[in-house]
Amino acid sequence: ILTDKDRMILTPTYHAFKMYVPFQDAASLPVAVANNGKYSVGSTTVPQVSASAARAKDGKVYVALVNTNPNKAVDVTVNLSGAKVGKLNGQVLTATAMDAHNTFAQPDAVKPAPFSAQASGGKVVVKLPAKSVVVAAVE
Repeated sequence: ILTDKDRMILTPTYHAFKMYVPFQDAASLPVAVANNGKYSVGSTTVPQVSASAARAKDGKVYVALVNTNPNKAVDVTVNLSGAKVGKLNGQVLTATAMDAHNTFAQPDAVKPAPFSAQASGGKVVVKLPAKSVVVAAVE
């Protein structure tokens, strides 16, 4: 949160932390990302997709997916063994530029948007935008 006298704006970092609230005091669930691509800058290489899942205090299963590639969207198939998946409902946080940020002139330049994806055959295919974070409940 940034303040200037009586004015206040929420930063993209604030939004990301708020999206992950269901993971606080939750039970971590194992996650595997098959056929995960890589994103490289100079001599540094990281997996293109980072994933986590948890059963939250509200009993729901939440999935978090991060696309580290700032230039390329990626399709991710979510398959939860032992659980019937109908859809994912949550939020996506992304922007048009890597250095996008909120200012007092544009306080909502970067903010979460609604996200949903429907299952087919017990799996959900998610198109993760470039440089994005998705946190969604499994329904």
